[in-house]
Amino acid sequence: MIVTYNSIDYWDKLVRNNKTLKSRIFENEPITEKTVYMHYVIFTRKSGIQSVWTPIPKAKMLLGYIQYCLLPEAFYKWIEGKYKNIAEFSQLNAEKIISEGLKDGKLSQSEAAVMKKQIAFIKSLWDVPSDKVMKELKKFSREFNMSWLGDIDTFLYMKVFSSASELGQFIINTNLQTDSEDAFEKKIGMSEEKWIELCKQVHKNPVSGEKLKLTLTRDLTEIV
Repeated sequence: MIVTYNSIDYWDKLVRNNKTLKSRIFENEPITEKTVYMHYVIFTRKSGIQSVWTPIPKAKMLLGYIQYCLLPEAFYKWIEGKYKNIAEFSQLNAEKIISEGLKDGKLSQSEAAVMKKQIAFIKSLWDVPSDKVMKELKKFSREFNMSWLGDIDTFLYMKVFSSASELGQFIINTNLQTDSEDAFEKKIGMSEEKWIELCKQVHKNPVSGEKLKLTLTRDLTEIV
């Protein structure tokens, strides 16, 4: 299975079948004890903000998603988003994106070096046991976010979570930094206590799992 997820052909087919790079790819996957979670934000002044919350069936699949979907899209929009509105995106080869950005004079050598280093690190994780991948991806997320803080025109952000409970607590904490508990309940249709309880049940109860997926895709766009 590792070989399958570490394949541009696998992800190209998955993306084309779903006509998206966003969370719809995984919407039919059941939530299990192995499910991990991801939040990422891609912002460009020309294209606006893209905030995605998604469950992903397992850690190695998350690794593949980062390598073949997130990084290519994020780097492409970092390079091109300063110049134009990007409505569609389908290039899954991050190295090619970097090469073309350098050739066109839209990417600095220092930015390209950081991108290449981050791609190389993600590739190295295919040799890491699945139970250690999430720890490494959390470290990577912190470095990624520091690298692409950007400015008023562009920024990139990502965060990964090992469980629904971890995700749920993060969402509550993030909301409280900018809003009230009442506002949280209005956004997602349940109290903080019920939200935490839902997150604890998602891998045990299919109905709870579907409710979580719906909340992630429908109600969390304002919590970035």
